[in-house]
Amino acid sequence: MVAVVCIVMAGIVLAYVSREYVSLIHASRVRLEQTTGELLEIQVEPRRQGRTFHLRVRYRYSFDGQSFVSDRIGFGPTKWRSMTESRANSILEQLQQQDPLTVYVESGAPSKAVLIRDTTGVIGVPVLLLTAVGCVFALVGLGASAAAFQEWQACRRDR
Repeated sequence: MVAVVCIVMAGIVLAYVSREYVSLIHASRVRLEQTTGELLEIQVEPRRQGRTFHLRVRYRYSFDGQSFVSDRIGFGPTKWRSMTESRANSILEQLQQQDPLTVYVESGAPSKAVLIRDTTGVIGVPVLLLTAVGCVFALVGLGASAAAFQEWQACRRDR
């Protein structure tokens, strides 16, 4: 039973981690248009007692005659939420130096925009690794289920 619970938990973790890669794969296939914007807010905030840092950004941009406000830095749900202080400060300085601010907008969904269009590592080792680990857990789960079924049958015969 413990093995089955561990397998289920591992599956949940893999699903959570893989959603970032699905977002990155989507981002690599989306057509982005470049426009300009204006920084409204930018600051580095400490997280987890100062061990990691979050870059909070809000910016305004216009696309096809409409005005939008966004807080997305880049693609992927978790990639931009937790980083080292030096990386957060480096991105902060890079964005503050841009005049005007460069914004990349999804042409089919102009309310979705990012400031950094980094999709490196989208398909490759991370996706292959997640797939391989998922297969291992599936095989272990099948093995555990088969063993439990055999044990159940043996107990039933002994009655």
